Amino acid sequence: MEIAFFIVVYRWSGPTEEQRQHVVANWKRIIEIAVDVGIPAINSGFSGDPNQQEICNGMFCKSMEELLPIIERESLRIELKSHPYDFVELNDEVCDIVKSFRAKNLGYVCSASHGFFYDQGNRDVRHMLKCAGNDLPHVLLADT
Repeated sequence: MEIAFFIVVYRWSGPTEEQRQHVVANWKRIIEIAVDVGIPAINSGFSGDPNQQEICNGMFCKSMEELLPIIERESLRIELKSHPYDFVELNDEVCDIVKSFRAKNLGYVCSASHGFFYDQGNRDVRHMLKCAGNDLPHVLLADT
């Protein structure tokens, strides 16, 4: 048996620069730990504040600019999921953000237990998975 991934929730999307810098330092350390113990992927959310989407999106992009070279150098994969009350909550928006980086080491993870939230209650899982396409290495299941 192997561990498929770590799940970490760090507020790398701000909303303050001081907070973002602290969290990026934490990300660098969890990346080191993952590499040291042979974990191939880290799952995380977007965090941030849904009431400050533009600021948080900018903070997230800034964090990714700093972290993606390290992630790629270490051949690690980061898999992102939306979570209720993150700055981005909807499936299609998350898929668009992930795809916008065009990074082979960045993907999307679908959490079935939050599926009701990802598409404003439509529960169209087929659409969610199709939208993610090749950027979907994992689906998280729960007995909800």
